[in-house]
Amino acid sequence: MEKIRQRLAGWKGQLLNRAGRLTLVSSVLFSMPIYHLTISPLAKWARKKIDKIWQSFLWKGEDNAHRGHCLVNWPTVSRPKDLRGLGVLNLEKFSRALRLRWLWQEWTDSSKPWEGLQVPCNKLDRLLFQASTTVTIGSGVQAKFWHHSWLDGEAPRNLAPLLFELVRRKNKSVAQELTNLDWIQSLRRKITTTTQVEEFVSLWIRIQQVSLQQDVEDTLVWKCTQDELYSSSSAYRAQFLGSYSSHKISLIWRARAENKCKFFVWMLIQNKLLTVDNLAHRGCPHHPACTLCNGPLESGLHLCLTCPFAQEVWGRVLTWENFPLPQQADLNSISSIREWWEKTETLFPKDRTRAFNIVVIYTMWNLWRAQSKNLRTLLVVTDPGRRESEGMCFAI
Repeated sequence: MEKIRQRLAGWKGQLLNRAGRLTLVSSVLFSMPIYHLTISPLAKWARKKIDKIWQSFLWKGEDNAHRGHCLVNWPTVSRPKDLRGLGVLNLEKFSRALRLRWLWQEWTDSSKPWEGLQVPCNKLDRLLFQASTTVTIGSGVQAKFWHHSWLDGEAPRNLAPLLFELVRRKNKSVAQELTNLDWIQSLRRKITTTTQVEEFVSLWIRIQQVSLQQDVEDTLVWKCTQDELYSSSSAYRAQFLGSYSSHKISLIWRARAENKCKFFVWMLIQNKLLTVDNLAHRGCPHHPACTLCNGPLESGLHLCLTCPFAQEVWGRVLTWENFPLPQQADLNSISSIREWWEKTETLFPKDRTRAFNIVVIYTMWNLWRAQSKNLRTLLVVTDPGRRESEGMCFAI
């Protein structure tokens, strides 16, 4: 942690925009603890402190930010971009993905000098490894009977969890348990309930179809890649299985626009910009109306889409760029910018969608700049003394 702080001390974080600081966090700062993460997991308190340092630098440019500076929570930031995050690696999940290499090499490479020693993997690491691999049985010498996924792609401990609790020696190999039906001997006089009987019968029927081949080695297949080989990136992504995003994130990140503008639109889609409605929610001083049209309380949707000033800007910009105008009558039924963006994009042919997305990003960016400029001018005219105290609330 001290090395990370020393590295930050040489950077002028406040002179960089958030997109630049995001690049430094993702590429430079995150590379520093990788060697340690490969060997052993970080303590929970250490992960929190490192995450706090990175979070502070991203949102403030220093290492002393508080919760008010952090506009989006860190669990959201540390998700892949296609899952509504910023692509900053989750320290705990990435550490686990790196440690799975020990378990993979324990199977595939017997020439390692640490062969036969205890690898630095905890219970959760092993469970993830078992869920991500499939074992093809040969001689059954290497595969663990209860732990490895050798029985129709499943581990017996998952097929019969109640029986697994009854067994005392849980690390015996497939060959040891199938020889003379030792797995049945280990359960003798321990099965007492109908559920345990059902699990036993189901497991016994599956095992009857297995035959060992004495001269063939057990093989391990990684299920998360096409080449069936382990990679840390696939192990990391496997920990997000079941997650989804309701946003079409490719609209933002595949557009050929400046990173600072894409970062801004990402925050706008998250509804985390410091617009008037969010400032009011935080209890911060704010202007009572939209500074562009003097209309209702300003929100991200109003500022960039439904404001009369914004509609006039959209009409002119889309005309200049030779895009057919979307139907303005539908704007009142739109509940979010994302909804409007995704619907409007479908009005154009595929070879024009990328250009349209660029226009959307830069138009929203300049509408925000126009609002900020008007607000600063208004503060100077009405109350010059409040400019310094309120200006920080509207900075990008």
